[in-house]
Amino acid sequence: MRNLLIGLALSLVTAAASADDMTTKQAATTAAIADSVSTYLAVASGATEVNPLVGANLGGLIMLAGVKLGALEMIENSDQTEQEKSEQKRTATAMWGSFSVSNLLVALSAASPIAILAGLASGSYLWMNSYADEESPVSPSVLASSQ
Repeated sequence: MRNLLIGLALSLVTAAASADDMTTKQAATTAAIADSVSTYLAVASGATEVNPLVGANLGGLIMLAGVKLGALEMIENSDQTEQEKSEQKRTATAMWGSFSVSNLLVALSAASPIAILAGLASGSYLWMNSYADEESPVSPSVLASSQ
């Protein structure tokens, strides 16, 4: 029951990564932390960590979260255009958010195909509902061309 409550809380945190009042950096940071915490929960429930850089220990997951946050800082401080930075942060949000959803479902003993499909769906949702820049929402190209 405890894992279920933690999983639901983390799902809400991941979903909040697409909230209107978050910048793309805040959304990516939230998703990075949710990915690491959900990975820990999945491994603690008996799943196998497939990333050879992390292993199955808490220290490795904390280190990986730090690397992700460092990568976000590098993006933020790079000399790329604001559009390029935003796209990279949106991609990170979608990836790490989708990983966290999959991890949570694995921690709750969901079948692998269900966890993978839910992760893909949540990643798509996060991508399409995050902001391309800090001021205007993204509209998928199909919707934009039909308007």
